[in-house]
Amino acid sequence: MSERFIESTVKDTALAWLEDIGWRIAHGPDIAPDMPAAERDDYGQVTIDWTLRENVRA
Repeated sequence: MSERFIESTVKDTALAWLEDIGWRIAHGPDIAPDMPAAERDDYGQVTIDWTLRENVRA
């Protein structure tokens, strides 16, 4: 039987790699629109543009 990839394996691997290269990893519910540390205006905002731009520039 062949091994199958599952979403959580891919996600966890990608997050570990990003953290290893210096990215700060945030838990989704902690940065949700209704939380004190909100980083997006609403749930329809797929990317957090300001942080993406800053990190791509770095």
